[in-house]
Amino acid sequence: MATRIQLRRGTAAQWAAVDPILALAEPGFETDTGILRIGDGSTPYTSLEPILTVGAIQEYLAQALTTISNAERRVIDSLSTYGSGYPRFSVNSALVDDFGEPIFLNYSDETNILTATAPIVYTTATGSTKTINEDVIKDCSEFANGTYNVFIDFIEEENNYNLILLQNNIFEQKAKPTEQAENDIWLNTAIYPNVSCIYQDETWVETDCVLIGEITISRDTSQPETEFLPNEGPSDIEVGFDE
Repeated sequence: MATRIQLRRGTAAQWAAVDPILALAEPGFETDTGILRIGDGSTPYTSLEPILTVGAIQEYLAQALTTISNAERRVIDSLSTYGSGYPRFSVNSALVDDFGEPIFLNYSDETNILTATAPIVYTTATGSTKTINEDVIKDCSEFANGTYNVFIDFIEEENNYNLILLQNNIFEQKAKPTEQAENDIWLNTAIYPNVSCIYQDETWVETDCVLIGEITISRDTSQPETEFLPNEGPSDIEVGFDE
């Protein structure tokens, strides 16, 4: 009479519910997935690596397809209503010279005028792409000498663009900065889409402003020397008395 050998078996849900420790070399088979695991005498069933069976291969493929699907979803999201696929939090298109260096941002110490020359295309941290079709001009006469980061921001209420000059730090990291100062910018890369914030009044506030360059103001603020002449006193006058 032939001897029938049957493996210890159950559905994946039944195995997970009990999660037994299989003896050394004891097999456990999932009847609904085709996965086979071999015990080692100490590891719970669900923590054992599956033996390479058709069921195990199917599980690995399902996990891989899920990973690919998630990656595809993220790519599609970056190209969707947030619109562009352009690099975020940066200028994507603007005037450059023959060597590829940007020439769209110009400042004159003589006129104190800063000009961002159109056309300029930039994308915010959240993925919103803006196209500037007219030059953006800013009077910098009230700014002291120094080096400034130049940001561009769209003012919804005015339906207009504004140039912002700041002497600040820019943090691109997942964790919230701990040594920030007023007007520092934090690009929060821990979430997707990313979010940019500015530190004002001891709190981080979301902003769509984007760094577009840097300028240095170096006006000659020395006063011209004035030539002072000594005051000329009255000429000598002879005073006489009649005898």
